Amino acid sequence: MAKARKSKFITAVLAFFGGWLGLHRFYLGDHQAGFVFIFLTVFLSAFTIPVTTIMGVFEALRFFSMGQSEFDRKYNKHMTNTYSQDYRRQRSGKQEKTVRQPTNYKKRENPYKKTGFKKYDESDIEGAIDDLEQALKINPTDKMISFRLACAYSLMEEPQESLNYLKEAIRQGYQDYNTINTIDDLAYLRISPMYQAYKAQGYSANPQAQLAAPRKKDLLQDDLLLSQLKKLAELRERGLLSETDYQIEKQKLRIRKG
Repeated sequence: MAKARKSKFITAVLAFFGGWLGLHRFYLGDHQAGFVFIFLTVFLSAFTIPVTTIMGVFEALRFFSMGQSEFDRKYNKHMTNTYSQDYRRQRSGKQEKTVRQPTNYKKRENPYKKTGFKKYDESDIEGAIDDLEQALKINPTDKMISFRLACAYSLMEEPQESLNYLKEAIRQGYQDYNTINTIDDLAYLRISPMYQAYKAQGYSANPQAQLAAPRKKDLLQDDLLLSQLKKLAELRERGLLSETDYQIEKQKLRIRKG
């Protein structure tokens, strides 16, 4: 038969009113201590106020001030043990459920892609390249990462790397050829002979694409933008323009062209 849970409040009340008879001890199942209280009451009955009455009041105060967890730990051990077993069983069940992931579990977002795009937008091109190349290792089929790397290397005036990533972006399904032909960030790449040859072949990743021939006006604008960017770079290298001013002026040129 399961033992009943002992109440801290009832124990304290019994100690206060019947402590001289050890009622609270009998209630807690400590019969030996209960009989000690009765013996002391009889033996010390000559006193005006039995000592056991004072002891009962002190025990009542102790029970009232005792925390519930401490009381349960001392006098409801059978209950706390059962609770602990149930709790461990529940935790074990939860852990097993956590281990079993559904087949359509969503993969963690690529952190380098997010930081790379952020650095790119903040004109930290070298930092963006580092993060985006790490992002591409995690997800090599992401066409937008490859395209953004093509733009970044074009801004760094490295046409071969830029073209390699542009080819990869197209191979992975990037088909916004209008953006390729007009975005300012690819201006340096577009005037390179290797890009012109690649475009003349109809972009090897999609040779059937209907591509509009570049207008002479667009090519002149690209040449002008590239010339202005080179002048800014020369001023920066000679120490006449700080890195911050360089980035600001470069951004102004892009906005002006757009």
